Amino acid sequence: MTRRAVALVALAALVAGGVLAWVFLRAPAPPQMGLAQPPIEARTAFAPLDPQLGDPVTAQVDVFLARSEIDPASVRLDVRVPPYRVVGATRSRRDTGSTTVLHLERRLECLSEPCVPLKALKTFAFPDLVIHYRDAGRPMTAVVSWPRLAVHSRLDAARRSSPQLRLIQTRSAPPSFRVDPHRVGVALLVGAAVLGAVGVALLLWLVAAPLLARRRRVGPLERILRELQTANGDSGRKRSALEQLARELAPLDGALSQESRVLAWAPHDPPPDAVDELARRARALEAD
Repeated sequence: MTRRAVALVALAALVAGGVLAWVFLRAPAPPQMGLAQPPIEARTAFAPLDPQLGDPVTAQVDVFLARSEIDPASVRLDVRVPPYRVVGATRSRRDTGSTTVLHLERRLECLSEPCVPLKALKTFAFPDLVIHYRDAGRPMTAVVSWPRLAVHSRLDAARRSSPQLRLIQTRSAPPSFRVDPHRVGVALLVGAAVLGAVGVALLLWLVAAPLLARRRRVGPLERILRELQTANGDSGRKRSALEQLARELAPLDGALSQESRVLAWAPHDPPPDAVDELARRARALEAD
């Protein structure tokens, strides 16, 4: 093989290798989605499609729209599924190329009498779903039908043929308490007795306190006599107390008042025996 032929083979191999490397190493192109009926399409479904009475049902709606013509935020649903009622809603969005897919769900519930199957199966046909959106700023609507919903009864044929109220338990549950009622009653009675006793004691104190205060009230004569007794060896205090005693006794007993004044201003300290005798006679005079 000539050198030229070898060079051509090598060049061909390099080109082929580069093409294969580009094919295998390049990033995959994003998937494209087209609309059969642009600019909007919708699909509806129920999950589950054949529930039993009382089971929650999810109404699912997938909306496919051309994002260049329709604003995905403007899409809203008019869901009418009587006798079911909407108790919750979710919304999600996924963009694929120039197409946006909106997945909208409505959680449905029906526990009222119109939902009860009188036979083994009850089929519900709902009004069409109305989708509101804006196309190039103009308000538009699209109508999509719902599939039929088949609700199964939870009763067998015998129970459906004779409907009546059936109670599994005919007795009421026994009462239960976190705290023993008897103990609570005893504690409340004891507390009430203590409070009553405290109240009575307070009332008695309010009535008796003024009486005791009057009995314990010390008059002027008694204060002077106590001052005289506590003077002890203090000659000045004793003479002053005797003079005050003389003034206090003047309206009661002039002779006794004069005797107290003589003791108060005697040249020598008043004798203790004479002072005690004077105090005794003054107390006797006050008692009379």
